[in-house]
Amino acid sequence: MLLVWLFLAGGLLASFYVRDRGRRVVGEPLHEVVTSLRARIGWMLVLAVLGVVVSSGYPAEPAPGLPSVSGLWVTLVLTGLLVWKLPHATEAVCGRHGVRFGWSVSAYEDVEAWRLTGDHLRCLLKGRWLAMPVPPARHGELREHLQREAKRAQSEFS
Repeated sequence: MLLVWLFLAGGLLASFYVRDRGRRVVGEPLHEVVTSLRARIGWMLVLAVLGVVVSSGYPAEPAPGLPSVSGLWVTLVLTGLLVWKLPHATEAVCGRHGVRFGWSVSAYEDVEAWRLTGDHLRCLLKGRWLAMPVPPARHGELREHLQREAKRAQSEFS
Protein backbone atom coordinates (compact mmCIF):
# COMPACT_ATOMS: atom_id res chain seq x y z
CA MET A 1 0.00 0.00 0.00
CA LEU A 2 2.87 2.35 0.80
CA LEU A 3 4.29 1.81 -2.67
CA VAL A 4 0.93 2.80 -4.21
CA TRP A 5 0.85 5.95 -2.07
CA LEU A 6 4.39 6.85 -3.12
CA PHE A 7 3.47 6.34 -6.77
CA LEU A 8 0.36 8.53 -6.43
CA ALA A 9 2.29 11.19 -4.50
CA GLY A 10 4.95 11.16 -7.23
CA GLY A 11 2.25 11.66 -9.86
CA LEU A 12 0.82 14.55 -7.87
CA LEU A 13 4.24 16.19 -7.54
CA ALA A 14 4.84 15.79 -11.29
CA SER A 15 1.43 17.32 -12.02
CA PHE A 16 2.09 20.29 -9.74
CA TYR A 17 5.56 20.74 -11.30
CA VAL A 18 4.23 20.74 -14.89
CA ARG A 19 1.44 23.18 -14.03
CA ASP A 20 3.83 25.50 -12.15
CA ARG A 21 6.44 25.34 -14.93
CA GLY A 22 3.68 26.01 -17.44
CA ARG A 23 2.63 29.15 -15.56
CA ARG A 24 6.23 30.38 -15.41
CA VAL A 25 7.16 29.59 -19.05
CA VAL A 26 3.85 30.42 -20.73
CA GLY A 27 3.08 33.57 -18.76
CA GLU A 28 -0.30 35.24 -18.84
CA PRO A 29 -2.74 33.09 -20.87
CA LEU A 30 -4.06 34.63 -24.09
CA HIS A 31 -6.17 31.58 -24.97
CA GLU A 32 -6.90 28.41 -22.98
CA VAL A 33 -8.59 25.11 -23.69
CA VAL A 34 -9.31 23.31 -20.43
CA THR A 35 -10.70 19.91 -19.56
CA SER A 36 -14.39 19.96 -18.85
CA LEU A 37 -15.31 20.39 -15.21
CA ARG A 38 -18.00 17.77 -15.80
CA ALA A 39 -15.39 15.22 -16.85
CA ARG A 40 -13.29 15.85 -13.74
CA ILE A 41 -16.33 15.70 -11.45
CA GLY A 42 -17.45 12.52 -13.24
CA TRP A 43 -14.12 10.83 -12.49
CA MET A 44 -14.32 12.01 -8.87
CA LEU A 45 -17.81 10.50 -8.55
CA VAL A 46 -16.59 7.21 -10.03
CA LEU A 47 -13.81 7.15 -7.42
CA ALA A 48 -16.26 7.97 -4.61
CA VAL A 49 -18.65 5.20 -5.66
CA LEU A 50 -15.74 2.78 -5.95
CA GLY A 51 -14.63 3.75 -2.44
CA VAL A 52 -18.09 3.20 -0.98
CA VAL A 53 -18.51 -0.15 -2.74
CA VAL A 54 -15.09 -1.42 -1.69
CA SER A 55 -15.22 -0.19 1.89
CA SER A 56 -18.81 -1.36 2.52
CA GLY A 57 -17.87 -4.98 1.86
CA TYR A 58 -14.55 -4.72 3.66
CA PRO A 59 -14.17 -6.35 7.09
CA ALA A 60 -13.62 -4.06 10.06
CA GLU A 61 -10.50 -6.03 10.98
CA PRO A 62 -8.82 -7.11 7.74
CA ALA A 63 -6.60 -10.15 7.54
CA PRO A 64 -2.87 -9.61 8.01
CA GLY A 65 -1.34 -8.07 4.90
CA LEU A 66 -4.52 -6.31 3.80
CA PRO A 67 -4.84 -2.53 4.22
CA SER A 68 -7.43 -1.07 6.54
CA VAL A 69 -10.48 0.79 5.27
CA SER A 70 -8.78 4.10 6.09
CA GLY A 71 -5.85 3.00 3.91
CA LEU A 72 -8.22 2.47 1.01
CA TRP A 73 -9.74 5.91 1.54
CA VAL A 74 -6.29 7.54 1.59
CA THR A 75 -5.55 5.82 -1.72
CA LEU A 76 -8.83 7.06 -3.21
CA VAL A 77 -8.24 10.62 -1.96
CA LEU A 78 -4.74 10.68 -3.48
CA THR A 79 -6.11 9.25 -6.72
CA GLY A 80 -8.86 11.88 -6.72
CA LEU A 81 -6.33 14.68 -6.26
CA LEU A 82 -4.27 13.26 -9.08
CA VAL A 83 -7.29 13.10 -11.40
CA TRP A 84 -8.21 16.68 -10.46
CA LYS A 85 -4.72 18.15 -10.99
CA LEU A 86 -3.43 16.00 -13.84
CA PRO A 87 -2.62 18.00 -17.00
CA HIS A 88 -4.92 16.29 -19.51
CA ALA A 89 -3.90 15.79 -23.13
CA THR A 90 -6.82 17.94 -24.28
CA GLU A 91 -5.69 20.97 -22.26
CA ALA A 92 -3.79 23.69 -24.07
CA VAL A 93 -2.65 27.22 -23.25
CA CYS A 94 -1.24 29.90 -25.54
CA GLY A 95 0.33 32.60 -23.40
CA ARG A 96 2.47 35.73 -23.60
CA HIS A 97 5.77 33.81 -23.63
CA GLY A 98 5.00 30.23 -24.71
CA VAL A 99 2.55 27.37 -25.14
CA ARG A 100 1.49 24.31 -23.15
CA PHE A 101 -0.17 21.23 -24.63
CA GLY A 102 -1.02 18.73 -21.88
CA TRP A 103 2.34 17.80 -20.34
CA SER A 104 4.45 19.64 -22.98
CA VAL A 105 5.55 23.18 -22.10
CA SER A 106 7.63 25.32 -24.48
CA ALA A 107 8.72 28.93 -24.68
CA TYR A 108 8.25 30.53 -28.10
CA GLU A 109 11.99 30.33 -28.83
CA ASP A 110 11.68 26.51 -28.56
CA VAL A 111 8.70 26.26 -30.94
CA GLU A 112 10.00 24.89 -34.24
CA ALA A 113 7.04 26.15 -36.30
CA TRP A 114 3.50 27.41 -35.83
CA ARG A 115 0.48 28.08 -37.98
CA LEU A 116 -2.92 29.52 -37.28
CA THR A 117 -5.34 28.17 -39.88
CA GLY A 118 -8.91 26.99 -39.86
CA ASP A 119 -10.07 26.54 -36.30
CA HIS A 120 -6.70 25.58 -34.78
CA LEU A 121 -3.36 26.93 -33.67
CA ARG A 122 -0.80 24.27 -34.51
CA CYS A 123 2.72 24.22 -33.08
CA LEU A 124 5.61 21.94 -34.01
CA LEU A 125 7.29 20.88 -30.76
CA LYS A 126 10.11 18.34 -30.78
CA GLY A 127 9.11 17.05 -34.22
CA ARG A 128 5.40 16.65 -33.38
CA TRP A 129 2.53 18.90 -34.47
CA LEU A 130 0.17 19.71 -31.61
CA ALA A 131 -3.10 21.62 -32.05
CA MET A 132 -5.50 23.62 -29.94
CA PRO A 133 -8.89 24.86 -31.10
CA VAL A 134 -9.05 28.65 -31.43
CA PRO A 135 -12.25 30.47 -32.40
CA PRO A 136 -11.78 32.47 -35.64
CA ALA A 137 -12.69 35.65 -33.74
CA ARG A 138 -9.44 35.30 -31.74
CA HIS A 139 -7.20 34.68 -34.78
CA GLY A 140 -6.29 38.33 -35.36
CA GLU A 141 -5.10 38.97 -31.81
CA LEU A 142 -3.21 35.67 -31.54
CA ARG A 143 -1.62 35.97 -34.99
CA GLU A 144 -0.36 39.47 -34.18
CA HIS A 145 1.11 38.28 -30.88
CA LEU A 146 2.71 35.17 -32.40
CA GLN A 147 4.22 37.15 -35.29
CA ARG A 148 5.79 39.46 -32.73
CA GLU A 149 6.99 36.79 -30.27
CA ALA A 150 7.71 33.78 -32.52
CA LYS A 151 8.24 35.31 -35.98
CA ARG A 152 11.11 32.96 -36.95
CA ALA A 153 8.89 29.92 -36.32
CA GLN A 154 5.95 31.05 -38.46
CA SER A 155 5.07 28.32 -40.94
CA GLU A 156 4.68 29.17 -44.60
CA PHE A 157 1.13 27.73 -44.43
CA SER A 158 -0.15 30.17 -41.82
